[in-house]
Amino acid sequence: GSGAPPCHYENLRELYIPGLNDLCYLWTVIQAFSMMLVVAAPLAFAFFFAGGVADYYYHKVHARRRGRKLIAALYAIAPIFLTVSLIMYMFGTQFLVLMKPINNGFPYGTYTYLAFLSCFFAFAPLIMHLFMTRENMDEIRNENLSGERKFIREYGDLLEYGAAAQQQQQQAQAFAA
Repeated sequence: GSGAPPCHYENLRELYIPGLNDLCYLWTVIQAFSMMLVVAAPLAFAFFFAGGVADYYYHKVHARRRGRKLIAALYAIAPIFLTVSLIMYMFGTQFLVLMKPINNGFPYGTYTYLAFLSCFFAFAPLIMHLFMTRENMDEIRNENLSGERKFIREYGDLLEYGAAAQQQQQQAQAFAA
């Protein structure tokens, strides 16, 4: 009597559009968590890509301590993001067994376990970075140069007093002559 479609596997072929077609609550939840997973995976891969770009920049262009920390953060965010989204997906779809025809099976199949295995292997770039990337000579040199530039920016006026100022005046007079 209520006019709502029964919550059955055969009625789940169409995509749920909020406000336009009201399917059963379980199917709505399953689709919402599935869409969350579909959005979360590309975001995680974007974090992996950004970590790879930062890793290349660190090793080939300009090594800095903050770059090494950024790489670790990006390589940590991506697998954590994937794992949390998969756990949320499993939480949201745990009631799948309540849909008709009701069975006593387990709602998660082989692909869910493969997804968890993928999440486990997604930590490999972070582990490799933490164990294989240490402070190197380029990073030490760049950090020292950066510190020197910062000192000159902040205390450059100190170089205009005393012996440093006399030396600058002598150089200026020699250049003018």
